[in-house]
Amino acid sequence: TRMRYIRKRAAPQELSRWIKGQRDADGQYINCRYENIPTEIKEQIRRQLLLEQGWLCCYTGMGIERNTSHIEHLKPQATFWQNREDVDYHNLLAAYPGDKMRVKFGAQAKDKWYNPVLMVSPLHKSCETRFRFNLSGQIRIANSNDAAAKETIKRLHLDDPSLDEMREHAIHEALFPDDEHLSKAQIAKVAQNFCIPD
Repeated sequence: TRMRYIRKRAAPQELSRWIKGQRDADGQYINCRYENIPTEIKEQIRRQLLLEQGWLCCYTGMGIERNTSHIEHLKPQATFWQNREDVDYHNLLAAYPGDKMRVKFGAQAKDKWYNPVLMVSPLHKSCETRFRFNLSGQIRIANSNDAAAKETIKRLHLDDPSLDEMREHAIHEALFPDDEHLSKAQIAKVAQNFCIPD
């Protein structure tokens, strides 16, 4: 359960068609807001996001599915709607929790916060190397001078005890399974495979 790099694909065709259809006769966009996207297109977006992310939350790395996720705006839709960034597929991610769930970490802790300088984005390749975890699942910044990693942990509450517990369980399950003893080579292989999405 950690942040993994997300390689964005092209937007679903249905979303692209819908956005093009929001132009008036003068070519100006009207009603081109996230809240106006039809439910069936939002469901197609969510399905593609889940596949694209390997069924993992964009911020916490927790396993997610349709009912335990929501469509998250990296740049908050309330602030970044004027340039149609609230409907830009490259600003959309799948995140834990589901629409009717409440937690104190991740997307809900982030809320409307966004700072391109002080936020580690799952859309940047370096996100996977910015954090470290101990065997108890506690998150740390990999580089003591990394202000963005420190601020991201703080703002998203990535040090929440429930996340620590899940990470600790995942680490121990991968490295110390009850039914076998692993060699150093086997542990290295588990760690390597752990980095492969899905």
